[in-house]
Amino acid sequence: MKTLLSFVILSLIVISACSKNQRKVNRIDGKWNVVDADIQGYGSADPDVIYEFEFCKLRQDDYCDFSAHNFETDDLTTGVYRISDRGTTLEMTVSNGFGFEYREYTIIRMSPWRMVLEANNAPVGEFSRLVLRKVK
Repeated sequence: MKTLLSFVILSLIVISACSKNQRKVNRIDGKWNVVDADIQGYGSADPDVIYEFEFCKLRQDDYCDFSAHNFETDDLTTGVYRISDRGTTLEMTVSNGFGFEYREYTIIRMSPWRMVLEANNAPVGEFSRLVLRKVK
């Protein structure tokens, strides 16, 4: 009986963690316009960038597709993302011409219309803080 109870409690914990990640994926789905940003080593900026996060069903270690269009440089970046740590971390792997770049953001705030992301160890020239607004 104790073994069964322990198994049920462990299963509920695992299911609740996965569902929190999936709820964040459901909420992040769509286009997001960067309205304010901090660039490591340079300070505040107002970039003209739109991120588009694709919806997907999460399973363990699954990733979803995203793209980022920088209208100032007319540059399109693609990659994969996932939500982890019970919905508190956004992990992005960006493919460029020379390989892959890994970016990890802490989700500070996420509502249906606004999202705030922070990177604790962003390299110089990369976004250390992003404020995004949902595009209808």
